[in-house]
Amino acid sequence: MVNGSTAVGGISEANVSGLIPTKAYHWRARVIDSSGAQSKWISFGNNSDGDPPSKKAQADFVIEGDLSLPRNLNVVAATPPAKAANLTWGAPPVGAVDHYNIYRFEEEITGSNFGQASRISNNTKVASYVDKNVYPGDTYYYQVTAVDSSGNESNLSIFAKNTKAYIQNKAGEGEPDDNPHKGAGYTTYGSNCRNCHAVHRAKGPKKIFRKIGEELCFTCHDGTGSSFNIMVTFKDKAAHDKFWEAPDDTGIKCTKCHHPHGATNYQGKDSGERMTKRVEEGLCLGCHDKPISVNNWNIAEQFGRKSSHSVTSTTTKDGLKGAKVECSSCHNPHVAEKGKPYSEEGASLNDTIGRLIDPTNTFKKWDGTLVEFCLKCHQDSNKPEKKATASEFVPYTIEFPDVTQLLSPFFPGWDKTAYRQSAHGQKIDGVERLQCNKCHMPHGSPNQRLNALNISDGQVFWPGPLENKTKTSGLIDAGYAMYNNSPNTYTYNNGSDLYADRLVFGSSNTRLYLRFQVAIPKGSVINSAVIKDMIPISSNTDSYTTGIRLIDKDSISAPGSGAVSWPLTGLIDWELTPWTAGTSVSTSDIKDLVQSYIDRDGYKEGNYIGIRFDGSNTAPSLRIIKFSQNIKLDVNYDEAALKIANTSADEGAYDFRASEETLCFQCHRPNNNRGAPDIYSAFDQNYGHYKIREQDKHKDTEDASGVKDANRHSECFDCHDPHKAQPSNRQLGNNKASGPNKGVKGIGVINGFPGTEPLYYPVDEITYEYELCFKCHSSYSSGYTGGDKAAEFNPNNASYHPILGMGKNLGIKDSAFKLGTPWNPTSGDDPDYGLTGNVGDPNSKVDPNYANGARVTCTDCHGNSDPNGAKGPHGSENNHILKKPVPQLCFDCHDEGSYYSGYGSSRFRQHANWTNGNHGGVGVGPNCLKCHGKIHGSKDQPHLLERGNGGQGMLKIQHREDGWTCAPHHSNTFSFMKKSFAYPHFKPSE
Repeated sequence: MVNGSTAVGGISEANVSGLIPTKAYHWRARVIDSSGAQSKWISFGNNSDGDPPSKKAQADFVIEGDLSLPRNLNVVAATPPAKAANLTWGAPPVGAVDHYNIYRFEEEITGSNFGQASRISNNTKVASYVDKNVYPGDTYYYQVTAVDSSGNESNLSIFAKNTKAYIQNKAGEGEPDDNPHKGAGYTTYGSNCRNCHAVHRAKGPKKIFRKIGEELCFTCHDGTGSSFNIMVTFKDKAAHDKFWEAPDDTGIKCTKCHHPHGATNYQGKDSGERMTKRVEEGLCLGCHDKPISVNNWNIAEQFGRKSSHSVTSTTTKDGLKGAKVECSSCHNPHVAEKGKPYSEEGASLNDTIGRLIDPTNTFKKWDGTLVEFCLKCHQDSNKPEKKATASEFVPYTIEFPDVTQLLSPFFPGWDKTAYRQSAHGQKIDGVERLQCNKCHMPHGSPNQRLNALNISDGQVFWPGPLENKTKTSGLIDAGYAMYNNSPNTYTYNNGSDLYADRLVFGSSNTRLYLRFQVAIPKGSVINSAVIKDMIPISSNTDSYTTGIRLIDKDSISAPGSGAVSWPLTGLIDWELTPWTAGTSVSTSDIKDLVQSYIDRDGYKEGNYIGIRFDGSNTAPSLRIIKFSQNIKLDVNYDEAALKIANTSADEGAYDFRASEETLCFQCHRPNNNRGAPDIYSAFDQNYGHYKIREQDKHKDTEDASGVKDANRHSECFDCHDPHKAQPSNRQLGNNKASGPNKGVKGIGVINGFPGTEPLYYPVDEITYEYELCFKCHSSYSSGYTGGDKAAEFNPNNASYHPILGMGKNLGIKDSAFKLGTPWNPTSGDDPDYGLTGNVGDPNSKVDPNYANGARVTCTDCHGNSDPNGAKGPHGSENNHILKKPVPQLCFDCHDEGSYYSGYGSSRFRQHANWTNGNHGGVGVGPNCLKCHGKIHGSKDQPHLLERGNGGQGMLKIQHREDGWTCAPHHSNTFSFMKKSFAYPHFKPSE
């Protein structure tokens, strides 16, 4: 081999010595460039000069350089929306190029596989090419040759490969009935089919796919060929991609939910959007109709309950039309993670977040609080609306029913954004605010408004009204063939069979063990407990005593065949009397044993109790030779005031007894850990609002007919909106609604002439407290108990307490009111009530803004009789839910010294002797209501006086031209209450 010097574009010379003159030589030559690329070999003969052998022979020839190969081949995938690979290269340094050949293969092309490679172009005139016949996810190797005008072809260039290709998304991808694979539904269009299918070198069991399974789907859905980057989301921590417990099931595959051709009416059923095989909820509930989730929820069953999100229907359980939310509005099946079950250690309420997506862009996981998640929909504006772009996707527009105030004046509305500022929604004194799923089960609940208490395993919660119950537990296991190690130990022999349906006891097996599951709330009071339905096969003619003892453990596991030792505790004597074979036998009352068992620190509802019968020659375990496993433990108990949660049930961490008031009492109970007012104890008094403990009386969509006598109720939600209520107390003189009543719907009133029924109109959110009370305590709803308060407080009446307006009876001395109240703010002579001057002063005039327009409210008089208890008219030890008995109640505003000289000492003019003895057979001294029987208001009498029988049936009031008189008691003496005095309670000198 002889190497010549390099002369690019010129002549290369090589001197060869040792040639033999006149001898013929044959030569080959080729061109190699700096990159190592080689041209073809060129063959030629020698040209010897015939010199003698002593001289060096020479060959003179010229080699013209052949075509060199193309240089710097590069390939770049076209950016969306194009589907192509762009190739470029440099022209060969040697030779005249006529055109280029372009080759493509699935690996680098060599001599051994050159015949399998595809020549995709044989007449490209320029140093670039666009390959439009590529498919997403495939890798292509390209190599180029140069061809001269004589057809001579250079060697293959160095390869370049393309690993990406894009499919153009159809405009509006994700819209209804859209199939990005090809139009709306499957069409036979060859180039489109080849995105997924192959003819040669196909894969899969049917040999028709370019790739297998999800690998094929992810050639597009990795963010390159589709705006849906499922590979990133689904392959990260998605629940559907996790291993499931079913054998040979490694997750949910794409084609379990999607039909790649987007065929309609798949398997004779309606198909959904985005190529799903079913309409959305039908697809999800095809699997979630059984307890397969981490919390063992049967979600299909949950959506069928009394209240639920409207997934399966556009009509709510209340009959409201136009509602719609879908599973994928909260959960993206490709994104949602498999969270922890509530019973798992470390799980919390916020662990649910892993299952959620951002409702405004379901490509993203939700990373906020549950409250803010729910408020993405529960707001008046900016609710999620359907959209689909490369970066944002919302599958459905959230729709709420249109509830009109006319038909449902008390409907609280769908907008819950006020919750952020509410007492429940704010962190108070370091206690975290309540998340939505603390009170609501998201899919559905047997209660209204999705109410269900979310608890964690072992958490104490408030079950509401206590009940007396009887729980009967069937026998779980029985044991025999045992012995005592000591008086307080119980041991099985090795090899004992404890699982026979009918147990046979020999003469030496004189002790009997029974195991039952106890589903009684911790803290319950056991009233009675017996073991019953034991059927002996032989009669007993003797009377004797045997002992029943408790196995001293929190929960007894099922015994095996080996020896087990357990300590014993407690002893109940069973006085056995003669019995007849085949009859049912019951033990004596063992309530003390059961009570001590459920009082154990380690007891939880659902634990297993073990009970042993003592042995003797006449023990029942010897006498009751055979018995059926129908034997039962029958326990009567009063339900616990506090229950310990057990989350082993199907519903995970939710307790469904937590209907409205029970849910509220979880926090508003004695000794709660949230600093919440103890409303439960307030209701647990002699007098209270009606039917607080009855279920499902209140309806969000009710009108006046819903609160009439036939459905009279006072549920928590009638007076409080838990999403808006705030912690505050009103001040005396202000008739505005206080914080706990914030946001509640009410009734406004338009009064007419005295004694006429008012007109009413709905109030969206109450401003004044009376607007809440008038929902029930007025003719709007028939005025249950005590008449029409809206009419009694009519400012057109002759007198009334100043709730709707300033009182009519002006000129009452300021000292008649308690010092420090708005009507007597300071010591000294303030203006009399409602006047700028005093009575008799010709310059005095009515001042409607006196005392800054001070008013009274219903709760100034009606409320908790315990001054240290929860505020509000929930309950009282006094009749009519009064804070105090009369007259003490009156003296919260009125000055006691002006009316009484100490309790019971009347300062009525000429009536001081009423408080002494039984004057005139009338009895003890009068209280305020004896005369002022129209305490709310009187349509025709001043000063709330009651004409006819007084408030307590004592006095009659008669009007004379020169004053008023009490009759008939003083009808003959005409002891007048002179107008000039105006104050019957004061001495004339005052």
